Amino acid sequence: MKSNFQHVLKKYNDGTASDEEKAIIESWYLSLGQNSTPPNESEIESVFISGEQDIQQLYSKNNVFPFRTLGKVAAAVLILVGIYVFYDTQHTTTDEVVLLDSIVPGREVAHLQTANGEEIDLKSMHLGEEIISHGVAIMKLADGRIQISKLQTFNPEVREENIIRTPKGGEFEIALPDNSLVKLNANSELHFYSDYNDLKREVKLLGEAYFEVEKSKKPFIVMSQNQQVTVLGTKFNIKAYPFDDEITTKLVHGSVKVKDVLTNKELTMIPGDQVVNKKNELLLTSSPKQQVDWVNSEFSFTERPVKEIMKDISRWYDVDVEFDNEEVKNRTFSGTISRYSSFNKVIEVLEKTETLKFEVEGRKIIVK
Repeated sequence: MKSNFQHVLKKYNDGTASDEEKAIIESWYLSLGQNSTPPNESEIESVFISGEQDIQQLYSKNNVFPFRTLGKVAAAVLILVGIYVFYDTQHTTTDEVVLLDSIVPGREVAHLQTANGEEIDLKSMHLGEEIISHGVAIMKLADGRIQISKLQTFNPEVREENIIRTPKGGEFEIALPDNSLVKLNANSELHFYSDYNDLKREVKLLGEAYFEVEKSKKPFIVMSQNQQVTVLGTKFNIKAYPFDDEITTKLVHGSVKVKDVLTNKELTMIPGDQVVNKKNELLLTSSPKQQVDWVNSEFSFTERPVKEIMKDISRWYDVDVEFDNEEVKNRTFSGTISRYSSFNKVIEVLEKTETLKFEVEGRKIIVK
């Protein structure tokens, strides 16, 4: 029976399993989960070990683990791991489960700070509600987005600044006065000014945002640290967190110019291009994939260092990350997992790389 299970599991992993074979794996999992009496622990462990060996042989060669939720290897491994962890009370206590369950994916939340210092909770606004503060009108549209309209400037000689902020574990979508759309990722700030859409449309970004810019003869400019991106109408993503040592710009549609303001080096991008601005050098790469992972509700990594992966996880799940083992920081991994997976599932999947181990202390995650 064990060898038959391994055969079906391998076909499940390879994506060649028939509908009946898939049903065997999934029904087996569900029936075990419904049992009031735990199955024999040694039986589960032996199946887990034998299945794990097959999976390691398939994927350990390239140190790559395709972690896709409920699909192929990840699903099969998580079925086994989930059952083993659920019933192995010696290793997982109720307190540990509660701690992991309290760490949840991000949600829509943001605040607007107007030029006079007033703070407005954008999430708490009701559909159709309009707030006017210091020359700025904010309305919550039927789709949940916030529409910002500029009414007037109180002092034409002063360029007044308004700031939209998302916290760790937050994201939000807004429409600027020209109807350009901006989706802010977690722990980010978008600054816009009282002269927006007069002669130009300029904003400043700290963090990460995806832009869909309305076409206009007035240039749309995004300033982020030492970088300036100029467009007329296009779709692109900029990742420019203050404490990261690089700024990444990815173009989805149209054309943009990326300029390092310290060196005046400049590049023109076409769809699929990605520019990394690191130490005032603009490094251009191209990819047929024009999607932006977080906008598509995914974490997607291609040969990404562990330290960078954990930064994204830290921001989205609102946790602090420490490395107990400095050697793993620069190890690279590739894979994809849903951005809305439970934190427990993310940890389980990453641990199956056989390289990473995690310890959870409240909202602090220690990487072993």
